[in-house]
Amino acid sequence: MYILMYILMYKSVYISKPAGMSDPDRYLKNRNGKWYYVRRIPGHVQDLAGQSRTSLTLKTESLETARVRRDAMVEADAAYWEKLLAQSPAEQAEARYEADKARCMALGF
Repeated sequence: MYILMYILMYKSVYISKPAGMSDPDRYLKNRNGKWYYVRRIPGHVQDLAGQSRTSLTLKTESLETARVRRDAMVEADAAYWEKLLAQSPAEQAEARYEADKARCMALGF
Protein backbone atom coordinates (compact mmCIF):
# COMPACT_ATOMS: atom_id res chain seq x y z
CA MET A 1 0.00 0.00 0.00
CA TYR A 2 2.77 2.47 0.89
CA ILE A 3 4.56 1.71 -2.36
CA LEU A 4 1.41 2.44 -4.34
CA MET A 5 0.94 5.76 -2.50
CA TYR A 6 4.58 6.67 -3.23
CA ILE A 7 4.17 5.87 -6.93
CA LEU A 8 0.98 7.93 -7.15
CA MET A 9 2.58 10.87 -5.34
CA TYR A 10 5.75 10.62 -7.45
CA LYS A 11 3.83 10.62 -10.73
CA SER A 12 1.60 13.53 -9.65
CA VAL A 13 4.71 15.60 -8.96
CA TYR A 14 5.80 15.29 -12.58
CA ILE A 15 2.34 15.94 -13.97
CA SER A 16 2.24 19.35 -12.29
CA LYS A 17 5.79 20.47 -13.10
CA PRO A 18 6.25 24.14 -14.10
CA ALA A 19 6.57 24.84 -17.81
CA GLY A 20 10.17 24.94 -18.97
CA MET A 21 11.58 23.19 -15.92
CA SER A 22 12.68 19.57 -16.06
CA ASP A 23 12.92 19.38 -12.26
CA PRO A 24 9.67 20.35 -10.50
CA ASP A 25 11.63 21.29 -7.37
CA ARG A 26 14.32 23.33 -9.08
CA TYR A 27 15.66 26.13 -6.88
CA LEU A 28 13.88 24.65 -3.82
CA LYS A 29 15.70 23.41 -0.72
CA ASN A 30 14.12 22.01 2.40
CA ARG A 31 15.85 22.92 5.64
CA ASN A 32 14.34 21.62 8.86
CA GLY A 33 10.89 21.41 7.32
CA LYS A 34 10.91 24.94 5.82
CA TRP A 35 11.28 25.59 2.09
CA TYR A 36 13.87 27.98 0.69
CA TYR A 37 14.40 29.51 -2.75
CA VAL A 38 18.10 29.05 -3.59
CA ARG A 39 19.49 30.12 -6.94
CA ARG A 40 22.82 30.97 -8.52
CA ILE A 41 22.78 34.34 -10.23
CA PRO A 42 23.93 34.17 -13.87
CA GLY A 43 27.57 35.15 -14.31
CA HIS A 44 26.89 38.08 -16.64
CA VAL A 45 24.63 39.68 -14.00
CA GLN A 46 26.63 38.95 -10.83
CA ASP A 47 28.64 42.19 -10.89
CA LEU A 48 25.50 44.29 -11.35
CA ALA A 49 23.53 42.38 -8.72
CA GLY A 50 26.40 42.47 -6.23
CA GLN A 51 26.19 38.79 -5.33
CA SER A 52 26.68 35.36 -6.88
CA ARG A 53 23.73 33.60 -5.27
CA THR A 54 20.35 34.35 -3.81
CA SER A 55 18.68 32.46 -1.00
CA LEU A 56 15.59 33.27 1.02
CA THR A 57 12.92 31.51 2.99
CA LEU A 58 9.57 30.93 1.33
CA LYS A 59 7.98 30.82 4.80
CA THR A 60 6.09 27.59 4.25
CA GLU A 61 6.26 23.92 5.08
CA SER A 62 4.05 23.01 2.11
CA LEU A 63 5.81 21.89 -1.07
CA GLU A 64 2.87 23.00 -3.22
CA THR A 65 2.94 26.51 -1.74
CA ALA A 66 6.72 26.62 -2.09
CA ARG A 67 6.44 25.78 -5.79
CA VAL A 68 3.94 28.59 -6.38
CA ARG A 69 6.13 31.09 -4.53
CA ARG A 70 9.25 29.80 -6.31
CA ASP A 71 7.59 30.37 -9.70
CA ALA A 72 6.83 33.96 -8.72
CA MET A 73 10.43 34.44 -7.55
CA VAL A 74 11.82 33.05 -10.83
CA GLU A 75 9.74 35.55 -12.78
CA ALA A 76 10.69 38.45 -10.49
CA ASP A 77 14.40 37.58 -10.69
CA ALA A 78 14.34 37.27 -14.48
CA ALA A 79 12.66 40.67 -14.83
CA TYR A 80 15.12 42.22 -12.38
CA TRP A 81 18.18 40.84 -14.17
CA GLU A 82 16.89 42.04 -17.54
CA LYS A 83 16.41 45.55 -16.15
CA LEU A 84 19.88 45.56 -14.59
CA LEU A 85 21.47 44.71 -17.93
CA ALA A 86 19.51 47.36 -19.82
CA GLN A 87 19.74 50.37 -17.50
CA SER A 88 22.12 52.97 -16.16
CA PRO A 89 23.28 52.89 -12.50
CA ALA A 90 20.58 55.34 -11.37
CA GLU A 91 17.90 53.27 -13.06
CA GLN A 92 19.38 50.11 -11.55
CA ALA A 93 18.58 51.39 -8.05
CA GLU A 94 14.95 51.82 -9.05
CA ALA A 95 14.98 48.37 -10.66
CA ARG A 96 16.26 46.90 -7.39
CA TYR A 97 13.46 48.59 -5.49
CA GLU A 98 10.83 47.28 -7.92
CA ALA A 99 12.36 43.79 -7.77
CA ASP A 100 12.28 43.86 -3.98
CA LYS A 101 8.61 44.82 -4.08
CA ALA A 102 7.89 41.95 -6.49
CA ARG A 103 9.73 39.53 -4.23
CA CYS A 104 7.71 40.68 -1.21
CA MET A 105 4.49 40.19 -3.17
CA ALA A 106 5.65 36.71 -4.19
CA LEU A 107 6.14 35.84 -0.53
CA GLY A 108 2.68 37.06 0.39
CA PHE A 109 3.55 40.32 2.17
